[in-house]
Amino acid sequence: EAPVAQATAWTGQRLVFDQTPLTDVAQTIEEHFGTQVEIRNPALRDKRLTGEISLANEALLLEALETIYGVRARRDGATLVLD
Repeated sequence: EAPVAQATAWTGQRLVFDQTPLTDVAQTIEEHFGTQVEIRNPALRDKRLTGEISLANEALLLEALETIYGVRARRDGATLVLD
């Protein structure tokens, strides 16, 4: 059921992850928002995410990442920085 949810999630403006490394989450965000994501803290790269994140707006996405990973998510010009 999880692969089906992941494959169709874009139709509901959300992303679905199942034990996905933050590096892959970042790549998915880059593809959907057309913005570069920089993970400045190397310890975060292997953190994994299981759940859904809304694509409704970027502010909600950043808030979700901050809550889930306990990081600071911010814009630095055209780049989204996680540290």
